[in-house]
Amino acid sequence: MKVSREQWLAEGFRLLGQHGPEVLKIDRLCQHLQVSKGSFYHHFRGREAYVEALLAYWQARGTEAVIEALGSLSTPAQRSRELNEHLAQADLCPEIELRAWGHQNPQVAAVVAQVDRRRMDYVADLISARTGNAGRARIMARIAYAQFVGSQYLQHSISQEDWAQMDWLLQDMAEQYL
Repeated sequence: MKVSREQWLAEGFRLLGQHGPEVLKIDRLCQHLQVSKGSFYHHFRGREAYVEALLAYWQARGTEAVIEALGSLSTPAQRSRELNEHLAQADLCPEIELRAWGHQNPQVAAVVAQVDRRRMDYVADLISARTGNAGRARIMARIAYAQFVGSQYLQHSISQEDWAQMDWLLQDMAEQYL
């Protein structure tokens, strides 16, 4: 069976979410995909290159592709609603593992920080476009993003209905604040 670079990354990302970064060893990845190491080395120079590609994969799929898809919507309000719907459906387990891994790995921490900045800036732009107040939009974006990151760790403790109410309340508070 031939495994593409995309398949290597998708499988690694899935396994990361289920088992943490310790599963991202060449032997274990090959075992999960039922291929030889030659298949791995066809696409990656080694584990470090694989981790670098996996981080880029997460950044591209989990941030840039989402922002690009939202760009097709005509208003900031529509983009905000669609972003919230997307986040409510997203599998957050790989991101939780990436954040935890970042506490021990500076390379991972740097990419997580870069993704966080990009996402917060995007949300601030959405809020600012609706309100015209860039300074307050920046603060509100950070509050909203802190709620999102916190929600990753509480996803099994709080119902979808409660999350929806929390999002609604946060948006209501934002509109009053701005």
